[in-house]
Amino acid sequence: MPSLTLTDMIERDSLDPGTTLVMRHTPQGRFRRAIPFILNADPDLFAIYEAAQTNQSVIGSFRACDTALSFLGSEDGRTVFVGAFSIGEEKQMSRAEYERDSRWQRLHRDFALDADLPHSPDDQISIFGHQTLESWRPLAGRLTVEWPGTRSWCRRAHTNTFAIESLTVESDFSRQVPAPEKLIIRAPELALLPPSWRGALSQWRGIYLITVEGEGARYVGAAYGEENLLGRWRAHIAGDLGVTRELSKRETKNFRFSILELLAPDAATEEVVDRERCWMDRLHTIEYGLNR
Repeated sequence: MPSLTLTDMIERDSLDPGTTLVMRHTPQGRFRRAIPFILNADPDLFAIYEAAQTNQSVIGSFRACDTALSFLGSEDGRTVFVGAFSIGEEKQMSRAEYERDSRWQRLHRDFALDADLPHSPDDQISIFGHQTLESWRPLAGRLTVEWPGTRSWCRRAHTNTFAIESLTVESDFSRQVPAPEKLIIRAPELALLPPSWRGALSQWRGIYLITVEGEGARYVGAAYGEENLLGRWRAHIAGDLGVTRELSKRETKNFRFSILELLAPDAATEEVVDRERCWMDRLHTIEYGLNR
């Protein structure tokens, strides 16, 4: 029995493979790390990322097609479906105009999109009126296809055969919270956490570390109040006044949170405070850090 292909799925949705563009993204750095959070909590923000193009080859392909199917190269080499979009009307603008739009400001400021790429205010950008195809939305993070190689490129669907590799029950973009010792969350990501992550952090109490990106300065804190770690980290982002003078001088958007030690859910306040002081002493954050 022949394998099911992406072209089969396209045709079953009454789309034309000849005018359907298949794209694979392999972004790097902080934006790559943020994509699962974005896709889980605000998938339309990813559509906005797709809509803005400077690559002339991609722009030409968009002009010639009606639909785009977007995939993401995962860290383990798989090619995971992100979303499907109808390609709308093209509008051109300068980068200076583009950067005044709050949606793209968010992608660049909060998630470091294109942070390492040189650009000029006079650069021309094509913005396409993408609209999400709702019939494909339930497949995001669940559908993977066989892909030739690992690089980024886009091709029309009818010129390639993409066998369906798997269709999972759970999305890659709403995965379970990592082990505490592996959990690192940047400030802009905190508002986009999957429900399972928020639930775990609201139950966990313990000692945490804030590292200020771009500077490396460190602050040790303790979480034992309402919503535990989640509540305390949200308070930091909101500019809670109950912090040290040195920490209050830093931009909260640059905070990176990690967990030093988990404590029992019913740990006494005195025990939590004692462990906090122990970590301050071990990491020297009173003499040389931000706990002062």
